[in-house]
Amino acid sequence: MPFIPVFIQEFEISADVPFEIGTPVKGFSRAKRRGISEIESEIYMFDQALSKRYLSIRGYRSTSEIATDTSADAGDRSDTSPGLCYSTQWENAFSLLAKDELSSVVSNAGETSDKKLEKIAKMILHESPDATILELLAERPETLSSGTVSSGIALSRLEQTKYAVLRDSTLDGASREFLELKPGKAAEVRFDLIILGQGCGESINGQMSLPFLLEHVKPGGYLICGFDYERFGEPMPQDSHVDIFADDTSPVTLFTIPAAVADLNALDASTSSASKGDNTSLKDKVLIIEPPTPSTAVQLFSKELVKILKRKGLTASVVPWTAQLATAVSSEHVVSLLELDKPFMETVSDLDFALVKDIVLKSESLLWLTALIGPSASVIDGALRVARRELSKPELKVLHLSALRHGPELAARVLVSFTPDTELLEDGDGLLKVSRVFEDESLNAEVSSHAGTGTHMTSMKMCDFPLSLGISKPGLLDTLRFGPKEDSGELKDNEVEIQIKASGVNFRDVMISMGLIVDPHLGYEGAGVVLRTGSKVSSVKKGDRVSAHIYGSHATVARTPDIMCAQMPDNISFVEGASFPVVFTTAYHALVNLARLRPKQSVLIHAAAGGVGQAAIQLAQHLDLDIYVTVGSEDKKTLVMDKYGISEEHIFNSRDASFVMGVKRVTGGRGVDCVLNSLAGELLRQSWYCLAPLGTFVEIGSRDVSENTRLDMAPFAAGTTFTCFTLLEVLLHRPDLMAETWRNTFDLIRKGVLCAPTP
Repeated sequence: MPFIPVFIQEFEISADVPFEIGTPVKGFSRAKRRGISEIESEIYMFDQALSKRYLSIRGYRSTSEIATDTSADAGDRSDTSPGLCYSTQWENAFSLLAKDELSSVVSNAGETSDKKLEKIAKMILHESPDATILELLAERPETLSSGTVSSGIALSRLEQTKYAVLRDSTLDGASREFLELKPGKAAEVRFDLIILGQGCGESINGQMSLPFLLEHVKPGGYLICGFDYERFGEPMPQDSHVDIFADDTSPVTLFTIPAAVADLNALDASTSSASKGDNTSLKDKVLIIEPPTPSTAVQLFSKELVKILKRKGLTASVVPWTAQLATAVSSEHVVSLLELDKPFMETVSDLDFALVKDIVLKSESLLWLTALIGPSASVIDGALRVARRELSKPELKVLHLSALRHGPELAARVLVSFTPDTELLEDGDGLLKVSRVFEDESLNAEVSSHAGTGTHMTSMKMCDFPLSLGISKPGLLDTLRFGPKEDSGELKDNEVEIQIKASGVNFRDVMISMGLIVDPHLGYEGAGVVLRTGSKVSSVKKGDRVSAHIYGSHATVARTPDIMCAQMPDNISFVEGASFPVVFTTAYHALVNLARLRPKQSVLIHAAAGGVGQAAIQLAQHLDLDIYVTVGSEDKKTLVMDKYGISEEHIFNSRDASFVMGVKRVTGGRGVDCVLNSLAGELLRQSWYCLAPLGTFVEIGSRDVSENTRLDMAPFAAGTTFTCFTLLEVLLHRPDLMAETWRNTFDLIRKGVLCAPTP
C-alpha cells in the first residue's frame, strides 16, 4: 500500500553534514503505526564512527489516505480504496469510422433503435469518457437504472448524465438528475451528446424543435435519435451534418455539430459522406521509412500508402534505412514500416537504435505500423509510452494491424485525422479501435475474497474465527465493518482471554471513527466470560463472568491484563458490566485521585447526561459534594432532575458560555472546587473561569489536546490546577494506579453505590 508524507514534527540537520558524493554515513530509523492509516517514524544519520549526528527527523508521518472519494455520490464505501486490478478494453474508434463501417456497426448492435443508440453512445463515451449527456424521455420513468438508453452505458461518473421529459417539462420539486427545457429560452447549458430514444419519436413533433435541441449541443458534439429525423416535421438543418442509418423497423439519425476548424474531430475521415478533400493538418510531405531489407509485402504496402496519401492531397516518399535519416526526418511527418512484418526493436543494434531515437526526437510526428503478433509487437508500445511522457509529445503513435490488407487505408486515415489517441488497433474486419483502462471489478472482488479484504453481509455466528470491529476510512461511518482479528500470538503470563458478550461504545470510539483521534483500535471496555488465563493469573479463572478494561473490545474474543478484570456478581448483566469500566473509572480518577475532593466541596460536571457525567454525579453524591451540571437539551435536563435529584437552579446550558455567569451567581461569586470538563474550544476556555481559588480543572476531552489549543494563564494566579488525562495513559505509565482505581471503583459497584448509566 502506498504512503505519502503529510507532517514532520522536527527536522534537524547539522552544519557539518558532508556534501561530497560518496561519503559513507550510517543511520537507522524507527517506525510505528499511528492510527488506522498513518505511520509515524523517526530517522537518524551519523558519521562512520557514530560520534556525530548529521541529521534527525522526528514525528515524520505518512498516510495511505490518497485520493479517496468522500463525496456524497461516492456510492458504496465499503472499500473506497482504488482497485488493485485494471484491464484494457477496446472499442470502435467512433471518430475514425467511415460511414459504411459505422452503418455496419450500428446495424449489428441490436434489433431496436434504442440498442443502436446505445452502441453509438458507448463508442462516443469510450473516446471521450468525460463527455456530458442529456437524454430526452417521452415520459418520466419510475427508475433511471432501467428504461433509458444511458442506463446501459458504463459512465465515469454519475453526474455526467442529465434527463429531460418531453410530455412533462415542468418538474415537481428539485431533482439533480432532471433538467427543465423550455422552448424559446436560450440554452443555459450544453452537452456533448443528446439522446432521443425511439419512444420520443411519437411525441417530438410540436414539443421541441430540432434547432432548439441542436442549440443544446456543444460544438463537436452529437444528437442521436431513435427515429427518422422527418419526425421533427422540419427541414434538415444547414449547420449540422446528418447521417441516417435506416431499416424498416429501427431507424437511427445522427446529427454532428461542426467544431472549430482546429478541433474538428476527423469528420471527413469518419461519418461524413462528403469528399475527403485536401488535409491541411499535415505538411505536404510524409516520409515512409522501410526496414533495411524490405520484403515484397512491405514494398507493395509502401506503394499503396503513397497512392492513397496522394489522393488525399499529400506528397509521400519512401526513404531507405540509412544514416542520413538522422537529418532527413527533422520536423517531418514520419510513417515507420520497420516492424510491419518482422521484429525490429527486439534485437535492434546500437547503431540502429540511435537512428530510432533520432526519429522519435526529431520528427514532427510518428506513426509506427506493425502487423506482428506476440510480445515482440509490444516493445515499441513501451518505448513510445516513455517517450511521450518524457518529451510531452503526443504525436508519437502506434497502429497494430491484424493483416496488411486494410493497412494502407487505415494508416492514411489516422495520419489525416485529429485523433488524440496514441495507440490504435485494427480488429481484423478493417475497423479501427482505441483502448481505455477500466477497473476490473470482478477480478478485484476475486482478489479481495482470497485476500480476506472483501466485504459482504453474514451472520457473526457463521464465522468460526475471532472478529474485531474496524473502520477502513476514518470519517466515513459506513465503512465500519467486522473483519478477522489479528493474531495476538501466545497468551502472556499476566493476560486473560475473554469471550466478549457485550462491549461499551463511548465518545472515544466516535472520535476515532470520525478521524478526530488517531488510534487503530475501537472499544475500550467490555464484559464476557473468561476463556483462558496466563500462567501467573490468580484473580480470575476460566468460566468467570468479568467486567474489564479491554483495548480493542469491539471484538468476539479479546485479551487484557488480569489487573483490568473485575469479577461480576450474578445480578449484573453483561450489558451493564460493559458500561462500567470507562465512565466510572474516569469519574473516580478525576474526582478522587486528581481533584482529591472532600465532603461539602463543589464540582461542575459538564455534559452531565452522558456516561461519564452520570457516573460523576453518582460518585459526587456518594462523596457528599455540592453538584452543578450542564446539559444540552430539555430532555437531558429532565433526566438529571428526575433520576439524580439535581435541583433546577444547579443545571445550566452547555451549548453556550452562559453557564459561567450562572455558576458564579449560585456560588456567590466564588466558583467551584472542581470542573470536570469535556467541552472543547471556547467553552473549555470559559469553563476555566468557573474555578474557585485553589480549585482543580480536570480535562477529560481529547480534541483540544490533539489540536494543541492555547490556555489562558490568568486563572493560575488564584492557585488553581489544570490537569488532563486519558485512561490509556494511566494504564501505560501507572498500571498500579490504574489497577487500584478500577478495584476501588468496582467495589462501589458491588455495594450498589454506583449503577449503570441510562438510557
